[in-house]
Amino acid sequence: DEMVGLFNHCIYDLDSKAPSIDTPLHAFLPFKHIDHLHPDAAIAIAASKEGEKITQELWNGQIAWVPWQKPGFDLGLQLQQTLA
Repeated sequence: DEMVGLFNHCIYDLDSKAPSIDTPLHAFLPFKHIDHLHPDAAIAIAASKEGEKITQELWNGQIAWVPWQKPGFDLGLQLQQTLA
């Protein structure tokens, strides 16, 4: 959470939008490009009572499950762990 407050010190264009709280989340993923989307269907599955089970059944382990938590540095580390 403390890092989010430091994002503004990295802005070159002071008229730009605020940096995304998801910036550290993406920083730990080893991909050249991240499609960060919020599709209603995926949100409905993730928010359902049996979200983890449904995710496993639909994607047969091709998508990792990380329990919800506030975006930020720790979530980025947890996502990195799913790739290990």
